[in-house]
Amino acid sequence: AGSSGTSAPAGSSGTESGAGSSGISAPAGSSGTESGAGSSGTSAPAGSSGTESGAGSSGISAPAGSSGTESGAGSSGTSGAISDEHVFVGTGKFDAGLVGTNPPHTISMRVRMPDEAPAARQWLLNLGQTTTGAHHWIWVGPEEVQFGTWNVDPQITNVRLPLSKEVTLTTTFDGTTYKLYVDGALAATVETAFTLENTELRVGSVIEAPFSGEILSTTVYSRALPEDELPSNVMGDEHSNLESALAAAAAYEAEVAAACPAARLAAALPVDSCTEGPDRSAEVGACDQENTPSVRVALANEGYSHCGAWCLYDNYGSQMKAYAWNPSGKCYRLQPEQGDCLTTYADELVAALGK
Repeated sequence: AGSSGTSAPAGSSGTESGAGSSGISAPAGSSGTESGAGSSGTSAPAGSSGTESGAGSSGISAPAGSSGTESGAGSSGTSGAISDEHVFVGTGKFDAGLVGTNPPHTISMRVRMPDEAPAARQWLLNLGQTTTGAHHWIWVGPEEVQFGTWNVDPQITNVRLPLSKEVTLTTTFDGTTYKLYVDGALAATVETAFTLENTELRVGSVIEAPFSGEILSTTVYSRALPEDELPSNVMGDEHSNLESALAAAAAYEAEVAAACPAARLAAALPVDSCTEGPDRSAEVGACDQENTPSVRVALANEGYSHCGAWCLYDNYGSQMKAYAWNPSGKCYRLQPEQGDCLTTYADELVAALGK
């Protein structure tokens, strides 16, 4: 018998009976580990293990001998149902196990995008009936999707999905607010509601063309995950996050170079020689000692447009600060709000932030 539970049959021990800490007794002679009774749940059939039965930590028992992975029993779920999290691999039809017609939930899918955008609509998934009120994900064209409630506006539409890479697509729904995240970054938000008639989850194809890329895995949660719990885009490939960041950085550098060509920057700078430029060493500071920490943070973050630039920018505090190199004092002097580094040499500011 558990610490506050119903008594077990005479002669059986609390450990052997499998009674939970506040639960109902399990059959005599069965162990807590073997019976699969949850920590505060109802007993599972004798001889079935918690791991094998899929019974949740506070849930109702699952059928004896069934596995949590196979049955989808969650941490607090009913027999055989997905409660908090369940992963499906590949495409097909699955039971999402959600409760209610408009339940809070999160769906996260790891996909390998094709090299070309579709010529016709392609379905990534559909939750519920194959008609009005269901939850669907449709890829429509190069810069358009239809994520949301079938035949109900508004839906999320104007979102571009990247080609030729692995990406994590995630939607969260708290009962009213529906959000789409691409690789963990919020892409769009709408207010909506679902009217699910069943919990069938179709992954990869519904009634039109199937997804032409590869669906690696789909995870369903029975709640709207907060942003700090969203699956990261490193689920399938630990290097994909770095590769995405490097590609984005290269693209942004190209934009900065186009907006601020080197000749334009050189014409604006007092000195354009790395050998004659300001001191970049760790010992250099501000002309006003109180600003030395800010100057050193800006130097550590390379807050300058290029090696010979006299303007230094600190964008890591509560407001933008600019410093100008003082060659006579061999220090950086804080600029006023209308100082040259923020006005005359605004191109430097753009290039420095671009770095």
